[in-house]
Amino acid sequence: MKCYHDLVRERLIVYIDGMDFRRTGIGRVFENALAGLLASDAVEAVQVVIPESRRPAFESDYASHPKVSVAYAPFEPFSPGDFLLKQRLIDRFSPRADVFLYPNMNVPLFPRGKVVFTVNDIIMMTPASSWHPVKKWLFRFLTRRALSRAAGLVCISETTRHEVGRVFGHVPCPTAVIHPAIGNEFHALRPESYRVEPPIAGDYLFHVGIRVGHKNHAGLIRGWIEARKAFPGLKLVIAGKRLWEDDVDRLRAELGLGDELVEVASPADEQVKALMANARAFVFPSLAEGFGIPPLEAMAMGAPVVCADIPVLREVNGDAALYVDPGDPLSIGRGIVAVLSDPAVRERLEGAARSRLPHFTRDRMAGQYLEFLQAVAGSRFVKS
Repeated sequence: MKCYHDLVRERLIVYIDGMDFRRTGIGRVFENALAGLLASDAVEAVQVVIPESRRPAFESDYASHPKVSVAYAPFEPFSPGDFLLKQRLIDRFSPRADVFLYPNMNVPLFPRGKVVFTVNDIIMMTPASSWHPVKKWLFRFLTRRALSRAAGLVCISETTRHEVGRVFGHVPCPTAVIHPAIGNEFHALRPESYRVEPPIAGDYLFHVGIRVGHKNHAGLIRGWIEARKAFPGLKLVIAGKRLWEDDVDRLRAELGLGDELVEVASPADEQVKALMANARAFVFPSLAEGFGIPPLEAMAMGAPVVCADIPVLREVNGDAALYVDPGDPLSIGRGIVAVLSDPAVRERLEGAARSRLPHFTRDRMAGQYLEFLQAVAGSRFVKS
């Protein structure tokens, strides 16, 4: 990729799409990017469109910021209005933004200006996905359309960049790999403050993530059952949104699981932090990911991480996690037992986590985004 360090920077006006505000991990990427852009002296103003349903939360945190211009959309993300009507709201901002950043694939069908499109993953196009075939087709269509109109492409991992090339072929626009950050609060937190009143009695493993096929809840539960042979009192806490009847429901009934399997639906951020801080281990046996923020957050909260041995999680977590075969419950169970029974393993993971986490700060991520946005808005810049 071209080097843009020799550009003379001017103050940018940036549009950053906020339809995912306070929705899953992509919403956190949006907030970290927004905060970084607002803090930069190289940015004159930031324009955003936010769903009307998220207005109170956004106004509480950002609406009074002098750099922010906001429009509220009377439709939700990934609705027809998101693709057909959002551009009208964007066009009302004045002056017009120099570059338009979309942290997700919901780029308007007929965008105007220099668009930077972010691919978070293409899991929907893999066998690991449990989504309906119609949704998979729509995802492919919208991603290909956005790519055809992009002036720049951001992939959140090298693994995702590789997969985009494999599925869609050559991408003609400049491409950057920018790892998401964990929130600044995770770098400053004291995990022990969350251990004064544990949210769950007794020893437990913790997992958080939306309950879809590639998260591998079946492997998680069967691996935990294997680990219970060595630690009979060990509970499993699964947090995350339930979309339909899934493997958690099926295995609870099939295996006769009771209170030892705890489900937490749609947990609040502070609840997740407390559950991470008090867990004996955080287990993340995904079959596929675009990046995978939860293991990093768990490390910041002091929980040792057991995760799937897949390329993207190796890329993100380095030597700060214990890796297991996500397709083998025996491997998952052995990994859990190793972390729970061997103090040397836990000490090694804790030290590696301390070295790993500084790679995922908001300032680093925002600086990379800003550099790339400046490059895409290249007509405003001259080389020295």
